[in-house]
Formats: sequence, C-alpha cells, structure tokens
Amino acid sequence: MAFALNHNKGCGKIAGQMRRWTVVVLLYFGILISYIDRGNLGIAAPQMMRDFGLSPAAMGTLLSSFFWTYGAFQIPSGYLVDRFGIRAIYASVLNSA
Repeated sequence: MAFALNHNKGCGKIAGQMRRWTVVVLLYFGILISYIDRGNLGIAAPQMMRDFGLSPAAMGTLLSSFFWTYGAFQIPSGYLVDRFGIRAIYASVLNSA
C-alpha cells in the first residue's frame, strides 16, 4: 500500500503546512490584484466617462458593481460553506479558475 511507504510521520505535517501557506500566499495575491483593479477603475473613470459618454451617476453605478457582486454572493456562498465545508468550496473555486 502506498501510505505504508511513508515512515517519517513528520514529513506529512511539514508538507501540509507548506501547502497551507502556499494557499494563503495565492489568496493574498488574488485579493491584491482585485484591489489594484478596483483602484485602477477610479483612476480611469474620467477618461471612460468621456469615451463612453457616461454621466457621473452612470459611472457611480458602474464602479459600485464590485460591491454588488460581493454582497450578492455572501448568502449563497455561506450556505455552500455550511453545507459542504470550507475545503470542498475552496477546492472547487480554485479548480474552476
């Protein structure tokens, strides 16, 4: 059996910690990129308003769409995490990207 070949029990714990920190670092960079994208929209807003002929109200609606998606998916994602567990949800989200 494959699991009987691992005689060093501490090796699995270290590998698990490395995997955990790898996931944390990847999540950090994903969130960082998201914030940079959102910040760039604020800088580009005046030019976009001129190019597309948007009013300030329309541009405000466009810029607030980040928060709409965040708010809209809080309830369904909470339900899925409660039902299937955090590991299954993270795995499915990371595999779908």
